[in-house]
Amino acid sequence: MWRVCRRTGTSPCTYIRTSCKICRPAHSAWWTRPTAAVNSETMRLLRPAESSTQARLRGDIREHKRRLAAVSMTDEFPVYARIERQLNRLQAEHNALASQTRTNELKMRVLITTITHSVTGVAMLYVVWAYGSQPVVQLPPAALFPLGYLLAVPGCALGGISAASWIIISTSVVRRTMAAVL
Repeated sequence: MWRVCRRTGTSPCTYIRTSCKICRPAHSAWWTRPTAAVNSETMRLLRPAESSTQARLRGDIREHKRRLAAVSMTDEFPVYARIERQLNRLQAEHNALASQTRTNELKMRVLITTITHSVTGVAMLYVVWAYGSQPVVQLPPAALFPLGYLLAVPGCALGGISAASWIIISTSVVRRTMAAVL
């Protein structure tokens, strides 16, 4: 389902294939960014529900705004100023709690991203170590003529593509494809 563009207000977004940093998150799909999908889903599951303090503060802020709208600033200035000071104090307290929540969420996101990248890196190292001398794909040596030796490094026969070369090539292709699509 297409969303309305945040920049132009049109639907669908006309900036999908350009570098629209405002609209891009709305249009990126989970299969094009697996790490982001894992992070957002994990954060959704790990995000604590709104605390009772935050809910109480939001209710108090709403109440103070309602009271402030009901008081005339010119006729009852002392009452208006008192309610406005209380509202400012409540908003500052709510913003401090929200900032703390965002900081904790950012720390969790960085931790999850680090763990995800570490597991992926260890898996790649294991594949290169365990299957480094076995070709992923074996082709006739003439098919890979100019680059056959480079693709066979380390330890594969001529005409084979090693696991290390396969990982480098596939990573490059995926990144370029994602850059072209997004």
